[in-house]
Amino acid sequence: MNLCPLVTIAIPFYNSGEYLKYAVKSVLNQTYAHWELILLNDGSTDNYEDIISEFEDKRIRFINDGYQLGLPARLNQLSLIAHGEYYARMDADDIMHPQRIELQVEFLVKHPEIDVVGSNAYYIDKDNSILGVSKELYQQPKTIADILNRGAFIHPSILGKKEWFIKHPYNEKLLRMQDLALWISSVEDSRFFNMSDRLLFYRAVGVPSLSRYLRTQKYFRGYLRTVRERDFRYSTICKLYMKSLLKSVAYSLFSLIGRNDLLIRKRYSTLKSEILAEAKLWLQRAIE
Repeated sequence: MNLCPLVTIAIPFYNSGEYLKYAVKSVLNQTYAHWELILLNDGSTDNYEDIISEFEDKRIRFINDGYQLGLPARLNQLSLIAHGEYYARMDADDIMHPQRIELQVEFLVKHPEIDVVGSNAYYIDKDNSILGVSKELYQQPKTIADILNRGAFIHPSILGKKEWFIKHPYNEKLLRMQDLALWISSVEDSRFFNMSDRLLFYRAVGVPSLSRYLRTQKYFRGYLRTVRERDFRYSTICKLYMKSLLKSVAYSLFSLIGRNDLLIRKRYSTLKSEILAEAKLWLQRAIE
């Protein structure tokens, strides 16, 4: 068994500004060194070239084809051009914990039956201050019901077998729920796992625009209308459908009164002081 496989870390980006710099630094500061990083521009118009030019590392590949294709299309493209045995998702505005790749690769080498592994996360704001931690994830989502009721992964935390991503492409028409749709469509012939470690600093600088959020919920309800009786009881489908409608109404009301910050706070839990102190040290090490 290859104990030091090549890992492709993929960062598609669009007008990510200074956040991109921190994302790249956190890759360079990984304790695991056998990786390549693909930076794929999806039609940015900001100063991304100045940011990328700061980094001189032969393991970094920069691709700029001049088009804006959207995130799902770019994710599919990245898995096809990846050289690695494993493929790691990463968003341009997040920061990797320095041990993320090392620990996730170690886990997959020890557990070759697992296709995709994710992790818990810290939440950070626009200034890299730690806000809290993600709500505990379901360790082993195995069914569609598991995913719809409890979620699957924090998307930019995942690392998996490259061939799995090629076999299971994202639906490029679903610009707001491409990851949820992927987990739903693949869970019955895949093995997923979430590590309890917090291996990502997930940036919560805002919430999606009202129109984007409502579109996501509309896609979700559309999916519920297509599910089969064997997947759920009718009462379960109705419950999830009504929950989606209520979330859309609540989101609209919070947007009207300008209190979207309250929606962000619901996503994470506060940290104990000793854990916060350790997390700050890891974050500083990631971006120094």
